[in-house]
Amino acid sequence: MMEDWRQALNGDPLPWLLEPDPHNPGVRYLALRELSSLPADDPEVLEARAAIMRTGPVPAILDAQYPAGYWVKPGSGYSPKYRSTVWQIMFLAELGADPADERVRRGCEYLLSHGIAVNGAFSALQRPVPAGAIHCLNGNLLSALLRLGYAGDPRVQAALDWQARAITGEGGVHYYRSGTSGPGFACAANGGLPCGWGAVKAMKALAAVPPHVRTPAMQWAVEAGAAFLLSRDPAVADYPYVERVSSTWFKFGFPLSYWSDVLEVTAVLVDLGYGHDPQLTPALRLILGKQDERGRWRLENSLNGKMWADVEQKRQPSKWVTLRALRVLKGRIRDQGPGTRDQEPNRSRRTTSGGTTGSGTRDQGSGTQPLPPDNSPAAQRDQGLEKLGENQESEWMSQADATMTPEAVLALLKGRRSIRRYRPDPVPDEMVEQLLEAGRWAPSASNRQPWAFIVVRDEAIRREVAKHAAYYFIRWAQVEEAPLLIVLCGDARNRIYRQFLHEDVGLAGSQIMLQAKALGLGTCWIGGLDRKAVAGILRVPDTMDIVGLLTVGFPAEDPEPRDRKPLAEIVHYDVYGNRQKGGAVTPGRLPGGWLGRLLRRLRFNIRP
Repeated sequence: MMEDWRQALNGDPLPWLLEPDPHNPGVRYLALRELSSLPADDPEVLEARAAIMRTGPVPAILDAQYPAGYWVKPGSGYSPKYRSTVWQIMFLAELGADPADERVRRGCEYLLSHGIAVNGAFSALQRPVPAGAIHCLNGNLLSALLRLGYAGDPRVQAALDWQARAITGEGGVHYYRSGTSGPGFACAANGGLPCGWGAVKAMKALAAVPPHVRTPAMQWAVEAGAAFLLSRDPAVADYPYVERVSSTWFKFGFPLSYWSDVLEVTAVLVDLGYGHDPQLTPALRLILGKQDERGRWRLENSLNGKMWADVEQKRQPSKWVTLRALRVLKGRIRDQGPGTRDQEPNRSRRTTSGGTTGSGTRDQGSGTQPLPPDNSPAAQRDQGLEKLGENQESEWMSQADATMTPEAVLALLKGRRSIRRYRPDPVPDEMVEQLLEAGRWAPSASNRQPWAFIVVRDEAIRREVAKHAAYYFIRWAQVEEAPLLIVLCGDARNRIYRQFLHEDVGLAGSQIMLQAKALGLGTCWIGGLDRKAVAGILRVPDTMDIVGLLTVGFPAEDPEPRDRKPLAEIVHYDVYGNRQKGGAVTPGRLPGGWLGRLLRRLRFNIRP
């Protein structure tokens, strides 16, 4: 006897989905996991996942990847559509690629390092700026990255926070004419109206976050999104539009892009716990009506000819679309987990057009207009994404933190380069503030924080400084070319702590450089300076030492990594000269006579 979720089918397609298929191996893997409910460590499941990486579209996608991790060309990766970096990360996740594969991780790391704007959101523009942030892009990428094991990555957490707050309008989100133009899924691509496709993709990402680790901001966004999607009949899909309802809503396909279809909006609402809302009944009827006599669905919409590899044949029975439909049917009957609801969402707070009450600002091109303030208790409750998983025993987060975050940090460190050629574009104020904030949080001796940062933008002053950024007869050309200089100074008045000055300021400079890398900026540390001349130009007092200078800007080059000495050449164990771990060693002799030994005995422990 078939399980309950298969009762409405004209036939049983599960054996068809479970058969080995070298052209679409991901179907078998996902069917074993999601429809047959086999555990991840089952031998059959492990072999099915390994097959994904050997045959089918995933190897073709990975073969097109550049060694640095991107596809087609460097940059944020949105263009050209369907072959560049953004789309490959989406497709790899949908196709079931193994998150542990080094090439998959390299692609994810490249995207996270080059595709995020200063507001924390993914941007569709080649140079990732906030004006290019849109819900469909962020929802698709966040859903993919969560599938690929990046739940604990702070960059993903920040993007989730932006997604939630951009939906509700709470928390000081800034809106732009050219991208996300207002709360409630308003989008410039839809004439400034709330976008149904964007709403589906945003909810798809938030649905991938387990309810018990959603922040208050996320939960409010989920309620707003569900209310918006259920404010119309998904089977009609007459969400606000500029010209007409797109026929794409009614053509089921795989993989999907920025567009959506009735099957996806239904799946998202089911995943959020609204599977039995009466508003979904017509959509479920439409979905079931598209199956053939054997319980299979056809591929009605396709990206074939546009991707690195084709996926199935259009107008033929599709394993991928059938898998999508069966997920919906099974999802409706599974037990509801904590935090999900099998009832109508709260529509009293959210308007049916997707608008919200909130406190963001909207960019109208000629000044900002404040949105109505939110005087509800949410203002106190919504503390943002930094509380994600706080005080909760979340396997979802703990596993991600244990496996991803250290590698993300190491990848950032390894990806930094000294950049000596810059584009003339100015560095936005928001980015500069983040750089300075990173430096401000550096450690220092006894937390004295002796640094001072001089931000030099003025072209005439930069030219004067560049004349004296020199080592004997050699001048560093990048100092004049870079649109921004940060001169690192330290307070040298304290005789005791003066010995730590260069270490303290150097640590601050290092953190600025790493933050610049995370923002897609390039830097170069300039140590060869005529410090007296530079101090005179910048009016630096005698009590301050210039430790170094950073050139900052958008890179006009992508240099290859330089060789690093192997660890075996630079690491010593316990004492200098001992290259063997765990070997027996004896300490060397202390310098000095009896007075030195006496003074050392008088030392005492403190924790400054």
